[in-house]
Amino acid sequence: GSAVLATANGKSAINGLLLSLGKNRISGDLALDDKFVPEGTISLDLPDIGPLAALALEKAEGDVRGTIAFSKTGAAPQVAIKAATASITRGDLQAKAVSIDALIANYLAAPVISGKIRADTVTSGGTVIRGIDVDLKR
Repeated sequence: GSAVLATANGKSAINGLLLSLGKNRISGDLALDDKFVPEGTISLDLPDIGPLAALALEKAEGDVRGTIAFSKTGAAPQVAIKAATASITRGDLQAKAVSIDALIANYLAAPVISGKIRADTVTSGGTVIRGIDVDLKR
């Protein structure tokens, strides 16, 4: 991996972040305030999560693609997560065609989650749930 850590005019930044393992890539740029609260976007392009799971001594298969965007509303930090997978499997748990579009407002002091989670199917052992459609509102 690589990144440039920079400080200018009392502000810190992580520029050109690139972490890779096999074909998996995590990249982006983040500005850090004086309390190291980030602003910026991280992109996820993980076509094979198996090697990443192995780092945690786990076995998993699948893909994840999306973004994690850090921002602020006034002084309150928030993070927007947009991610999708065609399929992800760990043990006897499998999820297919999953999408997440969520906002976690004020995540450091009083987190509030809003957004949507969708999945065509989630299978655990012999149990299959179809057409998952969850709306989270604050």
